[in-house]
Amino acid sequence: MSTPLRVLFVEDSEDDTLLLTRALTRGGFQVTFRRVESAADIETALAAEPWDIVISDYRMPRLTGLESLRLVQRLAADLPFILVSGAIGEDLAVEAMKAGAHDYLLKGNLTRLAPAVTRELQEAQDRRQRRQAEAALRESEAHLRLALSAACMDAFDYAPADDRLRRIGSLCRLLDLPAECSGEDYFQRVHPDDLQRVRACLAGVTSGNPRYAAEYRVQAADGRYRWVAEEAEAHFDDQGRVNAVCGVCADITARKLAEEALRSSHDLLEARVAERTADLERINQALREEIANRRRAEAALERKTGELEARSASLAEVNTALRVLLEQRETDRRELEEKVLCNIDELVRPHMAKLAATPLGRREAALLEVIDANLRDIASPLARRMSLTLARLSLGETQVANLIRQGKTTKEIADMLGLAPSTIDSYRNSIRHKLGLRNQGINLKSYLASLA
Repeated sequence: MSTPLRVLFVEDSEDDTLLLTRALTRGGFQVTFRRVESAADIETALAAEPWDIVISDYRMPRLTGLESLRLVQRLAADLPFILVSGAIGEDLAVEAMKAGAHDYLLKGNLTRLAPAVTRELQEAQDRRQRRQAEAALRESEAHLRLALSAACMDAFDYAPADDRLRRIGSLCRLLDLPAECSGEDYFQRVHPDDLQRVRACLAGVTSGNPRYAAEYRVQAADGRYRWVAEEAEAHFDDQGRVNAVCGVCADITARKLAEEALRSSHDLLEARVAERTADLERINQALREEIANRRRAEAALERKTGELEARSASLAEVNTALRVLLEQRETDRRELEEKVLCNIDELVRPHMAKLAATPLGRREAALLEVIDANLRDIASPLARRMSLTLARLSLGETQVANLIRQGKTTKEIADMLGLAPSTIDSYRNSIRHKLGLRNQGINLKSYLASLA
């Protein structure tokens, strides 16, 4: 089965192009090609579509093979490039290979063309895979650095055989150490009080116990010591010797400071508790004394309470007597009201009825009506509101107001009271003023009737 192959030929001869195509076809390729012979054509072809390989003649009228090589390297650096020429000296071939050509062939011997293309295609694929792997590795390391930086951690591996220590993370910057240094360079930064313990952890790893964990202090670039927590695991060769120790190291200074602050707070709290306990004991003693004083006061209060209860009983008797008197006064008031109403009905109204039955003048009849209306007001419970409102009026104004309320006109009131109509108008204005009826739209008769 033929392998598809897209070839860009940089060649000024169509016959040579067909010769190269037949050689590739015999080598097992299904060739799709395009022939160009100038720098502009090369740029156009590379920009228009993808190619698997570039095969270029060395000598052409419009450009040389080395010029086409440099152009391809600039526009498609990963594309395999093979030089093919009718006659090329060894010096020119070496120069072409140094310039970056992947191979060179003579047109008189094309048996190597198909194997050379196969090899270069595989190497190009290997280069692409290697670059992808390297890019993935760089991305993975970048993510690791980011994660370690966010966590204030380092990842490290130590090779005891050559005393080589490699670290990745934020602690390297904090300690101002290179990413790769000797183990002794790092141990010099360890606090003298912790150094022996750290060395013992490293020396104590075995195939049966490959892991260790330690917390110790290291000196930062500013001269101050910081606490770190380290966890590591040793890896062994076939003879059981340690060939690498890999692990992580985290900056725990903040935690240690918090623990120290917590211990200080605990000690301070213990001292305050002891002090507060002594204060509470003094307070309890004072409370006991106060309780004894209160008990004595309660006894005195009980005696006073007895005296007050006796006085309360006496006051209750007085209150009972007062209630009886008030009830009697209320009864007397009701009886008086009933008597007044009864006297009006029995002693006054019968005579008024007889008087009304006799021939009366116009004025006398009007006065009789006024008397009857006033008696009704006296007898009616609603008269209280009227009385309170009319209390601000003079006697003459009150008489006029009652007649207005009964529906009498100004002329009728003037005839009944023997006064001039203008005088009655003056009374009207005075009544409106005293009752606060400045708005002329309010009917005086309706207002007075609403008070009844």
